Amino acid sequence: MRFRYERLLKKTFSQLSGFMDSSRNQIIEALRFLAAAAIVVVHLPTMGWAYASFGVDMFFIISGFVMMLSTTKTHDKFFFKRMIRIVPIYWLLTMFIFSVAIIMPEVLNNTSGDMADLAKSLFFIPFDKNGVGHYPILFVGWTLNYEMFFYAVFALALFLNFKNRDLIVAIAFFGLVFLFHGNERFLFQVYGDPIILEFILGFALFEVLGQRRLSRLLVYALLYFSPLILADITLSHRAYKLGFPCLIIAALALHYLKNVRIPKLIVMLGGASYALYLSHVYVIQFCDKVLHVFQFGQMASVIMTMIVFALTCVIAVVIYRFFERPVNQWLRARLIFTDKP
Repeated sequence: MRFRYERLLKKTFSQLSGFMDSSRNQIIEALRFLAAAAIVVVHLPTMGWAYASFGVDMFFIISGFVMMLSTTKTHDKFFFKRMIRIVPIYWLLTMFIFSVAIIMPEVLNNTSGDMADLAKSLFFIPFDKNGVGHYPILFVGWTLNYEMFFYAVFALALFLNFKNRDLIVAIAFFGLVFLFHGNERFLFQVYGDPIILEFILGFALFEVLGQRRLSRLLVYALLYFSPLILADITLSHRAYKLGFPCLIIAALALHYLKNVRIPKLIVMLGGASYALYLSHVYVIQFCDKVLHVFQFGQMASVIMTMIVFALTCVIAVVIYRFFERPVNQWLRARLIFTDKP
């Protein structure tokens, strides 16, 4: 049995080994930039297209996919590596916004200089910020609470049963939605939100591109869709309205664009997508509330919207090139004994 599993693992890895080193790696980066850019569009005051919030759902699907792929060959120090990837820039920007909340609170909407909020934000503990909902000090950090929770459960699954790590996480997330969706307690509301089922879609994407085991895909489908019946959830929830279309888009892109050369600019912006996601809201707010660049008439606002969008991208690339990537490489080289980014 062990020999059979090792052969299956070797076959799976051989099928996927060139995936992240080929043009498909560029497609993943392009999808990341698409996701981040869509969220920027949501927060631009002259646009505010709510449906562009699909970027969050795309990020969760990509995360599920990449975590499966990255642990196919090895899962040594998995959670530690994810912390190095996520924490430094998040803590830096959280402390920056916390300082702004103390010095210039009028620039921010609902963020205050509360030490308890700061501690919960830094350690990815969900809380209701000043009665406006699940938002840490760094406004967009609510998604990172889900990401870090996903990483923690995934790390536990790796420890319990590497072969079935995906099934353990999928069943656990289904259980959370089934048990806690609609619960009045805040933490239960957060972790019982069907949005966590989108990580299962990432597993499905990995399976489709790898072994294509029908039994596995059927289990994913059952765990993903059954809350529609068992937990009184409707298709209007973003996990279905946005999540499933994002899965289709990602699958089609990875299949049909695998031989297409993605422009280097898009690949670079994809690499900076995490920095773009975390920083863009405050770049936009500064331009709006301090510089008032959107108040010069309709035509001027259109021009300034394009300029501000470009500015968010430039600042994200600067953060990525001169802080995020060097710090990640430095920490990995010294704490994980590898020089790989």
